[in-house]
Amino acid sequence: MAVLFFLLLLGLYWLAYRVPGNPWNEMARLPFWWLELMRQPIGPHRRGRHAYGPHRRQYFLLMEREAGLGPHDPLVLYIHGGGWQFGYPEAFLSQGQMLLEQGFTVVLPTHRRLPFHDGLAIQSDLVHCLQTLKKVLRERGWRSGPLILGGMSSGGHLAALLFFDAALWQAGGWPQPPAGLFLLGAPLELRAMRRSPWLRWLAGPPEGERFRKLNPIEHLQTRPYPPVLIVHGHLDGLVECENARIFARKLEACSPGCASCLWLERATHLDVAAWSFRDNAARHALLSFLRRWVPSPVG
Repeated sequence: MAVLFFLLLLGLYWLAYRVPGNPWNEMARLPFWWLELMRQPIGPHRRGRHAYGPHRRQYFLLMEREAGLGPHDPLVLYIHGGGWQFGYPEAFLSQGQMLLEQGFTVVLPTHRRLPFHDGLAIQSDLVHCLQTLKKVLRERGWRSGPLILGGMSSGGHLAALLFFDAALWQAGGWPQPPAGLFLLGAPLELRAMRRSPWLRWLAGPPEGERFRKLNPIEHLQTRPYPPVLIVHGHLDGLVECENARIFARKLEACSPGCASCLWLERATHLDVAAWSFRDNAARHALLSFLRRWVPSPVG
């Protein structure tokens, strides 16, 4: 009986692994994706850990080239994914390394987690992160330069809130608006997302004010925006592609021509998330997008 039960579980796992476009497939592939991410080499660089609050999750990593931080270096603030619950910056150093090699100084923040802290608390963390980042950079001799926001999955959702919610950015006290935004497999129209406990922990009921504040599409206004890149897989089993398409259509109506969108027909959530260790279309789109700020990668 135990053998039959094991074979049944194995068969179900194989089926989940083989059929993309659903949460079970993403979960079945996650351990292999994680192992591949952890195997990536990290090149030489300078790295500092900076707390922006008393909670153990309220900190960011600042990655610099060995030569140190220049007074006008371009910056990328890249927020990791994990469903607003999992992940930590140290696990994504290889992604930071790739951005570093393109010529950017890289900021990898993290935040407090669901279900103990809701989306408004996480928003507050990002504001305090920006305030502390500005202070740290000034102390290290940085004066001005473009700051590009970006994130994968839930990190993309948070990056979009910082970018499109002017009140959040102003509260962060940053001296100039963000120069650009890249969104990889991100939840951008929460009403088009599958109902789940995680979404309710984050934003509450769809009719509530908290939901509106935490829904990126609600913050779009008719005005020119800096460049935006949206990359999403049609077979994303965690963050439905249609949510990003709805957002992209409204963004185009509000600010024609600001967004570049790449819809990957055969890509899953984890395929897009593999941009740092697979030579795929998501990587090519992202690096091409970033070259407008640093034409010649450092390597």
